[in-house]
Amino acid sequence: MGACSVTAKSVLIILSLIFWAAAAGLFYLGSYIFVTYKHYDDLADQKYTLVPAVITLAAGVFMFLVGLLGCIAACKEHKCLLATFFSLILVILVAEVVSGTLAYVYRADVSDALKDGFDAVMKNYTNDATYRDEMDYVQDQLMCCGRHNYTDWERFEFYRQNHSVPESCCKDKNNCTTKISGYVDNPYIYEEGCYDKLEDLLRDSLAVLAVVAIIFAVILVIGLICSCVLFCRSGEVPYLTLQGSGQGYRV
Repeated sequence: MGACSVTAKSVLIILSLIFWAAAAGLFYLGSYIFVTYKHYDDLADQKYTLVPAVITLAAGVFMFLVGLLGCIAACKEHKCLLATFFSLILVILVAEVVSGTLAYVYRADVSDALKDGFDAVMKNYTNDATYRDEMDYVQDQLMCCGRHNYTDWERFEFYRQNHSVPESCCKDKNNCTTKISGYVDNPYIYEEGCYDKLEDLLRDSLAVLAVVAIIFAVILVIGLICSCVLFCRSGEVPYLTLQGSGQGYRV
């Protein structure tokens, strides 16, 4: 076996192990975005988060299986397994490129989706439990109140009925007054709006997703090259030189 084949085989085995680690990382990242998104599904369109996350989850599952196949193919140097390994890596590479592209493209469009989302959720906050739970979760977790600030609530039905903001705006749930009329600044509630915070959160998540996808795309390209080298070398017949002569023969 030539030095090139040995190197390609070693690199391919190492890459198979990296694929397993990558699969775990991609699955965690995709799951995190998927689980987090359910709290914001009425605030942001699903194409800005769910589509890239689903593609990443699918790529993670494939990478685990391909890592196992790559390890076996490298050890056995079986042409059929190497060809299958190459084909599957190519499929994953395309999926990663699509995922990274979507994350980058939709990252710039998140703000437009959030504007309409916040207005719809705050408008239906009083009458719809789903909208109410989502808005309460956002305000509580991000420590914010309203879209741009707490005074945004004055435009909606909840304030007209209660003359206050929701309790999820409170800094301390055990010691809080949600009344905002008569206060120049209410020290008991979050005054900063949720729009900028949620936009930054979603954009950062999609940016991380894009960077991770690009890194693993580079790893996949290396895997493609190594599998090609092993595939071409595995069919070669070694040439032995006869001792004491300049002639040789194939075995």
